[in-house]
Amino acid sequence: MSEQIPEDLVAKLVRLRLGQLDPNVVASCIDGDSSKRARDDVERLLASDPDALVQVRGYSRHARLAARWLGPAAVAAAVLVFILITLASSTLDREPSSLDTDRRMAQIARELRTETPSLFGDFTLLTAVEIERVPGTNRGGARWVAPAGLLLRAPAALRWTPPDGSTHVEVRILGSGVHWRETSNDGHMPAPELSPGAYTVELRALDGMSRQVVRSGFEIADADTRVDHELAFERIEDKASGDLGRLVRAHYAIRAGLFEEARLALRAIDAEGPLAQRAKALLRHIDGD
Repeated sequence: MSEQIPEDLVAKLVRLRLGQLDPNVVASCIDGDSSKRARDDVERLLASDPDALVQVRGYSRHARLAARWLGPAAVAAAVLVFILITLASSTLDREPSSLDTDRRMAQIARELRTETPSLFGDFTLLTAVEIERVPGTNRGGARWVAPAGLLLRAPAALRWTPPDGSTHVEVRILGSGVHWRETSNDGHMPAPELSPGAYTVELRALDGMSRQVVRSGFEIADADTRVDHELAFERIEDKASGDLGRLVRAHYAIRAGLFEEARLALRAIDAEGPLAQRAKALLRHIDGD
């Protein structure tokens, strides 16, 4: 019996809709004479499903058998396999570590959800589109930086970007039984002692033209919530150590609103290592430019 490309893989390839490619482009790829533009067109389509791309890598040796059994409706899939052979030295070999990292992280997330649903029931990695979103500044340039989101421990410091033209601000923290305020000429100050609970922050310019007020908030976790998240971090570390574990930890922390925990994990990633650019992208997602 002749070997065949698995049907589930063919279905994935058909979804890439390679039929949109110009037939001349396809022919040039098959002949090994593809132009840079042709390669770019193909790689753009392949990038839409990296999982299928990795699978094809393992089955590309079957390419020349594909045309013998694939019907006309699946010609696009056969064409893709042929193209992958000619692109093996570029798309497949140029970024194996990136694809392997994506697959490994996705596998870790699936295992965490399956094995510990009480902690990771709805945990998913941030998508590329989500990571591209960065926090903006209010009109006048002011922005509250930290604390924000959920904190496992009381904050040690307060940080902000003052309004344009302002050198003197007032910071207010409001919560249950708490009405704290202080003025500053800097972009930071020590935080007051705070107990678990939810708090509202006001940053008010006391000089300059804007007289701007920026509002934000944060929450300090109670003991039970803190234990749950610390246990989740332990589970992640059991699955992946080193920088890969720190990257997964950061994705989890961002999803949970634990922005300071995410910063700590990302800043611990080797600045010269293979995951450095991913760490920078996530830091930018949290803190902006």
